[in-house]
Amino acid sequence: MAIRREDLTLEQEATILRFPTRRSRSAGARRARMQARRRRSGAVAAAAGLVVVFLLATGPTGATRASAPGAPRAITVHEGDTLWSVAEAHAPAGMDPRAYVDLVAAINDVDGGLVAGMRIKLPR
Repeated sequence: MAIRREDLTLEQEATILRFPTRRSRSAGARRARMQARRRRSGAVAAAAGLVVVFLLATGPTGATRASAPGAPRAITVHEGDTLWSVAEAHAPAGMDPRAYVDLVAAINDVDGGLVAGMRIKLPR
């Protein structure tokens, strides 16, 4: 605990501790903090700019198709067809058949199995 100057008498020997305040910080330290803050904000802005340029340069080519190229927009279900067989026949290469089954079921409001003669839409 620091001792106040008023509490000292001539008979006591004490050390007066002076605590730094905001005003006592050097101008050089303030300048260094501001420069570091500017560098950080500049780095963040540069990174964000690179992300935007990358996204604009690549374009929409990263989007995958929901159906294989040349697949029909709709099919008529035949005897013995299932959602799984439709997915295997018409899903694009590399797509999980489970996801394609979910897409076909959602588009056509199919809760149960398929019925022969039923016309179902395929995702595009």
